[in-house]
Parts: sequence; C-alpha cells; structure tokens
Amino acid sequence: MATKQSNGATKPGGGHSRRQFLKRGALAAAGAVGFPYIVPASALGLDGTIAPSNRINIASIGVGGQGTANLRAFLGQPDTQILAVCDVDCKHRDRAKQIVEETYGAKMTSGEY
Repeated sequence: MATKQSNGATKPGGGHSRRQFLKRGALAAAGAVGFPYIVPASALGLDGTIAPSNRINIASIGVGGQGTANLRAFLGQPDTQILAVCDVDCKHRDRAKQIVEETYGAKMTSGEY
C-alpha cells in the first residue's frame, strides 16, 4: 500500500519510514538477545530438569487399589507429573491427593510445589 507524502510523492510500504523500520528491527534484535535471560532454565530442560514439552501430564481417574498402585508408579517417573486425581469414593480420592502432595512436597525444600 502506498501513501501520499506532503510533497506529493508516494511512500511505499504503507507509510512506514526507514527510521521506524530500523527502530523496530533494533527492538526485535534486543528481544531476541534478551530471551535466554528471561526464560528460566527449568523451562528449557536445563539443570537436570525435564522440559515441559518432554513431560507427560497425568490425571488419575479411579484411585482405588489398582489405581493407587498406578499412581505411585507414575509418581516415581521423572518425566511424568500427576496433575489431578478423581474417584467417586471421596476416601480414595483424598488418600490419593495426600500421596501426590506428600511426594511432590518432599521434592521441594519449601514444602510447596
């Protein structure tokens, strides 16, 4: 798209000047250089952590006898993360929730995850 300048000439590119283009390019380059400093190492899978893109998120539905055994097995895998537990029996559900909280709480020094 071309626009008319005050002197009657047509400016290509829809009215953007070279100066605006250079400013935007410099900001984009600065953002690209600053990117590794903003993103935490754990998000990239560094420092011995599993990157979120390589982690399997699990919701356990039915955490009675066999379901609890499966839950414990997945809690022992470093590349899985239990996100939710569900059971029609609230006792089973509350026990599974406690198991998950204790496991992840023990991994964190603050007790929170």
